[in-house]
Amino acid sequence: AWSLPEKERLLSTNQDRLREKDAIAERDRCLAKDDQAIADKERQFTENEEQLDKKNLQLADNKQQPAEKDILISSQRQSFQAADFQRALTSRDIERAQLQLTMEKGAHTER
Repeated sequence: AWSLPEKERLLSTNQDRLREKDAIAERDRCLAKDDQAIADKERQFTENEEQLDKKNLQLADNKQQPAEKDILISSQRQSFQAADFQRALTSRDIERAQLQLTMEKGAHTER
């Protein structure tokens, strides 16, 4: 049989152990919350990195588009210059043909 002081000591020891277990359980809950918070932050970080990558790609596209537009504008200028040159040649051909006609009429009239 257990004496009263031994029972009180055992009861006290058991209560201490229960408090320790409760403290451990509480600590485990806090650690689980911390782990969840860390996982959420890591997920958010990954999402932010993905958004940043998308924005960087958009920025690269935006930088590339003006270069493509410049090439298109340059190409259009060259087309206009070629058309202007062609018109100038056509105008000269017309002037030459008119001059030749005039000369032929003049030669025809002299006869």
